[in-house]
Amino acid sequence: MQILNDRKPSRLFRRGRRWTFRAFVPEELRAIIGKREVWKSLGAVSHRKALRLSHVESVKADALFTEARAKRAGSTTDDTPALVSGAKLQQLARSYLYRLESEAPPVPFSQEEREARRDAADDQAAALAQGIEDAGLQGIAKAAAQENMLQLIDGRDILRATEGLQRALLEHYAGEADRAELVAERAYDPLFTDVTRDGPEPVG
Repeated sequence: MQILNDRKPSRLFRRGRRWTFRAFVPEELRAIIGKREVWKSLGAVSHRKALRLSHVESVKADALFTEARAKRAGSTTDDTPALVSGAKLQQLARSYLYRLESEAPPVPFSQEEREARRDAADDQAAALAQGIEDAGLQGIAKAAAQENMLQLIDGRDILRATEGLQRALLEHYAGEADRAELVAERAYDPLFTDVTRDGPEPVG
């Protein structure tokens, strides 16, 4: 899978023991979005955990900016109908995560192998969070939608589906890193709170 390699400026900031995600809204989009900055407190967590949480917020912010650019270009408005509902796209993302988790290999016994897996998962997540308009990610989203008999039209629906698949992949890599660190797994993205590898497959 080809992922964009050009890294954005850091959107993760620390003040004292607390981490904050901050993405500055491009000046030309501020009137549409209605704010100069998108931010969220990530709490007093470790740097690794803060990075994983910031990846999720970064994908959400980029999706917001992409939607605003489409509105600015006149190709969509708040009243533009979407072919696929938000609920169906969320279900697609949840099912995709479940499949990734259920197919995940067992955790290695060796600490060296676990550290290598954790680092690889963190690297994948960092690269993955770089761009919603990446052709490789969009290809994954289209294939997943086709498997689930969802028809995506070019443009808005593909971007929304890609955002969901990005979030599912980020959640999976965060889970892989947690397992490699032998810590209790947690949901980094509220969309996947009840999706676990040992639970039932999410159903719409």
